[in-house]
Amino acid sequence: MDVFMPYKGGEDFIVQTLGVSALKRGNLREEDVEGRLLSECSPGYSAILQDILQEVYKSQETKKLRFLYYQDDKLARLSNVRVVYDLEKVVLISELKYTMEKKYDGMEGFEIYDENKS
Repeated sequence: MDVFMPYKGGEDFIVQTLGVSALKRGNLREEDVEGRLLSECSPGYSAILQDILQEVYKSQETKKLRFLYYQDDKLARLSNVRVVYDLEKVVLISELKYTMEKKYDGMEGFEIYDENKS
């Protein structure tokens, strides 16, 4: 779960908490990102998330996203994300699923996604 506080009416967002998955993917430590602007500590994710974070903050309506991660031109994992407004904060709740047998270090416990099942 990732939690962001709006800054200047949603022009940017302050990282309150990043989940283990986001920290590992970004090779980050909590103390390096908490309290910092998303655009400063992770410009790439900021560019991807800014519009949806801002939309959820302003509308206070939940949105859904799906991120697809590829490795060697194959879908390696996917992440279903709900973006929720809660008490003046925007919260990303992610469900990570793997499509390949090989899991990444530190990602034990995440479910394997079988694309042949619905």
